[in-house]
Amino acid sequence: MAQIVRTQTFGGGRLIYSLVITSFGGRKRNKSKANISKLYGIEIYSSLFGTDEQYEFRDITPSFEYAEELFEMACVFMITPLQFPNIIESFLEEKSIFPKN
Repeated sequence: MAQIVRTQTFGGGRLIYSLVITSFGGRKRNKSKANISKLYGIEIYSSLFGTDEQYEFRDITPSFEYAEELFEMACVFMITPLQFPNIIESFLEEKSIFPKN
């Protein structure tokens, strides 16, 4: 289950961006501390075009810094959910995380 880290709201609640974190993992054998990995993503809620729509872009990156940068970019430029997959791909290519085709 994803937890919300940050939220930014626009248009009186008609466009909402949320930076989310998903944790997964378990206990290492013979150790008391949990081995937990974290992945960050972004959720977008939009009711700008007459219907309520929720888009989830989970598990984009394990880097909080990259996720926060992508979140800020989405908020500043008010990227729509339909544009967002292309933005994610370009962003990850730029950061050399996702190889170019």
